[in-house]
Amino acid sequence: KELTITNCGDIGSSAFLGMTNLETVTIESCGNIGSSAFSSMMITTGAERCDALKKITIEKCGDIGSYAFYNLKNLEEITIHDCAKIGSYAFWATGAPIQELTLKNCIIDEYAFYSSDITTLTLEDMEAIGDSAFVNSNITNLTLRNVKTLGLSSFAYLDGLTNLTIENLERIDESSFEASTINPDENKVELITLKNVDYIGN
Repeated sequence: KELTITNCGDIGSSAFLGMTNLETVTIESCGNIGSSAFSSMMITTGAERCDALKKITIEKCGDIGSYAFYNLKNLEEITIHDCAKIGSYAFWATGAPIQELTLKNCIIDEYAFYSSDITTLTLEDMEAIGDSAFVNSNITNLTLRNVKTLGLSSFAYLDGLTNLTIENLERIDESSFEASTINPDENKVELITLKNVDYIGN
C-alpha cells in the first residue's frame, strides 16, 4: 500500500503498472519519471492502473513523463516541491478531487492537467504554461503569480471556477480563460483579482 523511493535515477515507463492496492507514493529524489509510470494508456489490453492511489509526494525529480499519473480518480493529495517539467497529459483526468496543489518554478506542457479535478491550484514563478494545460478542468480557486507565458486556452472551460487571482503577468490573451458558451450556467466566477497585468485580450 505504501511505496517510498529514497534516491534513484530514472523511473522507467509503466514501472508500477498493476499495483492496484498502492495508496501512497513518496519519492524523495529521482531522475525523470517515465511515461505511464503509474497509469496506462493501453486500456484495451486490460493493463491495470494504480487506481487506489490517494497521495503522491515528490520532493525532487527531473521531468514527469506523459500520462505518468493519468486517470487516477481517487487521488486526493499531490505535493511536488522540485520538478523540472510536467509532461503532456501527465495528470489527465486525475483527482478525487485533489484538494490543494501548489507548483513552483517548472514548465507545464500542453494538456498536462487536461480534465483534472483540483479544488485549490496555485502556480508560482513559472516560465511557461503550455497550450490547453488545464483546459476543461474542474478548479474552484486559481492563483497565478509571476508567470511569464500562458499558452493558448491554458485555462479555458474551467467548470466550477469561483475565485481567480493573477499577479505579475504580461499577457492574458483572447482564449486564455475562455468560458463556455454552450453551457453558460457553468460559469460561476464570483471574484477576479488582477495585479500588475500589462495586457488583456478581447
